[in-house]
Amino acid sequence: MRKVHLSFPVSKFAVLLLFTLLFLTPKAYAAVDSVSTLSSLQSKVDSAMHERKTSYQIVYKGNISTLQQDISNIINKIYNADDYLRYTSKGYYYSYKYSSNMATITFTFNYWNTAQQEKTVNTKVTAILNQIIKPGMNNFEKEKVIHDWIEKHVAYDTSYSKYSAYDALVSPYKTVCQGYALLSYKMLNQAGIKTRIIEGTAGGQSHAWNLVNLDGVWYHFDSTWDDPLPDVAGRVTYDYYNLTDAQIKRDHSWVKTYPAATTDFYNTLNKKLVTDPAKASVYRGLLTALDLNLLSKKYTANNRDELAAMMKEAIKNKQSTIHIRYMNRSTLLNDIATAIKGIPNLSYYSYSYSDYKRTSNITNDVVLNVSFR
Repeated sequence: MRKVHLSFPVSKFAVLLLFTLLFLTPKAYAAVDSVSTLSSLQSKVDSAMHERKTSYQIVYKGNISTLQQDISNIINKIYNADDYLRYTSKGYYYSYKYSSNMATITFTFNYWNTAQQEKTVNTKVTAILNQIIKPGMNNFEKEKVIHDWIEKHVAYDTSYSKYSAYDALVSPYKTVCQGYALLSYKMLNQAGIKTRIIEGTAGGQSHAWNLVNLDGVWYHFDSTWDDPLPDVAGRVTYDYYNLTDAQIKRDHSWVKTYPAATTDFYNTLNKKLVTDPAKASVYRGLLTALDLNLLSKKYTANNRDELAAMMKEAIKNKQSTIHIRYMNRSTLLNDIATAIKGIPNLSYYSYSYSDYKRTSNITNDVVLNVSFR
């Protein structure tokens, strides 16, 4: 069973508004950016934030009667256009001084990464992608190698002190869910895969994860929960790889509005086998890696008789293990014991099972592994 672990909430954005009535001359703003429209103001502030400036001053010569609301709207538009910027920001505040026809606005921004650290993130992500993405890969292949790199190289920060993609990319290579989601976002987007960051809850704790878009279809992608505690070097799991809304709602929830994820990835991969036969080995590999092949009749046992038959067939073919979906959790232990008794000359067996998250029969289906000799 997967061990549930805690995640800290993503950043919240506190705003302190300070304004003072003051008559100033244009000369006081000679070295400061000056704009006269809200669109220009948004563009300048957007640039300052993406440059990771911690302070920024600008003169606005437009309508100041609604300036507080206008600034709030501008910041929200900037954040809404860039999830990575939103969740690398700790918060902001601003003050302004104004006369009858203009205002000088001073912003203070706080980030999880400094400008130099963000440059390091960009450099490292580019180097990693150049290493793992090969010519001719499509987005299905790119997503998997990015997912696997993150799971193999990043560990969950149980001190709950590291929140950024930078933390995930520098020693000791640890971060909480926010950092996993940020690194996933950065790598996937740079590889050409449209991505979002979701904030919500998982396992009763505040949590952040991603949505990814393949061929115009959205899926949930949680690289944190695919890296369960305790961390095991080289381990890669796919329980939270490209799920639908319905599938991930077993243990995740959210309030904000995000693109709907309604297409089962199993159906997508089977369609791609037909529409893109040149990459058939890629889609078959994904079906196997994600345990989606367990949805087929070949790898499904509905009762103990079918389970016993699968075990006998495996032994006949000189196999020492079976990896299947079993569709009756409530009788699983008794059914295994009964099936084993019906197999002669069996000297040893062991088994393990876990939730199967890819099925509509969420209360009964399990992934079952049985070893024997």
